[in-house]
Amino acid sequence: MKNAVFASDDFMVALKDLSEKDVPVRTAYRLKKILDQVGRSLELYNKTRTQILEKHCIKWEEDDEEKGAVKGKPKIENSQYVFSPEATKDLAKDLDDLLNIEFVIDDTIKLEDLGDVKVATKTLILLDEVFEEFKNEKKKEKKEAKKSKPKKVAEG
Repeated sequence: MKNAVFASDDFMVALKDLSEKDVPVRTAYRLKKILDQVGRSLELYNKTRTQILEKHCIKWEEDDEEKGAVKGKPKIENSQYVFSPEATKDLAKDLDDLLNIEFVIDDTIKLEDLGDVKVATKTLILLDEVFEEFKNEKKKEKKEAKKSKPKKVAEG
């Protein structure tokens, strides 16, 4: 799954919602492990995102106590980093690269492990990487897609 997926608020809300359901102990434990892993990765993602923003933003050129400016520190107005028009292309590329990094959830749960707990369809769609059945289906689809790609023939 791409960082863009797990960094979304919807993904985290769905995962937290599922983790608060009354599920069997083993399933609750696995959900907690998944939530912890995603939380650590989200923290790293946010730190890296902040570094990218600070790398490309305009920096204060001098101290100004009235504005809270410190020379060399990021310029922030209305709780937003300030960027020059020239920096936005490189900023967008770096943020896009970050969002497209693959993230793998180490553990999964089976739908049957939820017991009698009802789960909304939206939650299943958002958390497809958490459920073994959906993750296996995606692997199978990727494998079949690779097989069906035409092979390049060397010209000679």
